[in-house]
Amino acid sequence: MTTERRTVVLCPRCGSTDAGGSDDDTSPPGYTRMSCGHCGHWAFCDEWEVKFQWNTAELLAADAPLPRFVFTRDRLVTAVRAIVATRSPDEDSFASEPAVRALCDAVSRGWSEPHRSYHTLQHLAECLRWLDDRAVRSAIAQPSEVELAIYFHDLVYDTTRSDNEEASAEQCVALLSAVDATDAAAIERVRQMVLATKTHTADNDDTRVMLDVDLSILGADEPRFAEYEAQIREEFQWVPDDAYRAGRRRVLEGFARRERIFHSAALFERLEGRARHNLALAL
Repeated sequence: MTTERRTVVLCPRCGSTDAGGSDDDTSPPGYTRMSCGHCGHWAFCDEWEVKFQWNTAELLAADAPLPRFVFTRDRLVTAVRAIVATRSPDEDSFASEPAVRALCDAVSRGWSEPHRSYHTLQHLAECLRWLDDRAVRSAIAQPSEVELAIYFHDLVYDTTRSDNEEASAEQCVALLSAVDATDAAAIERVRQMVLATKTHTADNDDTRVMLDVDLSILGADEPRFAEYEAQIREEFQWVPDDAYRAGRRRVLEGFARRERIFHSAALFERLEGRARHNLALAL
């Protein structure tokens, strides 16, 4: 098998490869209007910005299809830097620190594992898209901590084990603590948010928003929800059909029986009705 390096146009906000550029009458001279078909992010960019913000080189197997989502480090580095007590004056120097590189590599590897079907970069990108929503973000006291919890909450994911959340929280603490001068209190708050994904219960607003974002797939449009259901089945392909259907029904009924599926106002108003419709169809 041979490999080749291909240039992938991607969105710097969500990492989707559903991005590209076009020239139109609104573009200033020398600029291109770059836009993302997944999250809607767009910007007028000159040649340098297009090259360094909207492109990356990916090493791929020959004839392999391009991934729909590509892991982008900039957002993660920015979130980590926000919980450092003594900031590096040079952002590029901070990003190149060995502990920061190791953290980014671990997150990239975890979300790209081949046994995943739903808990992939697609899920991560969809969560980050909701965090960028103005109404959602305005309800968050510590946006960087919530964003870090999103990056770490499914870092360990194996359907044959029952301690994914605990293992993810453990890796979260180890990787963040290895970065010089990170705030121990902030790391603990991120750890608690990651652990909260086991029971999906929260005792503070930031955790409630983070959990709602994690469950936002329940309120997706019908084609995406159907794709999600198929992806979850693929992750549990080792479970016989009858046992899977019974177990999946218990999970979905648990969400349907809740007085509210979404606890933050922004996501409740926009996703609650559609989520209940999707759950009714699935059940």
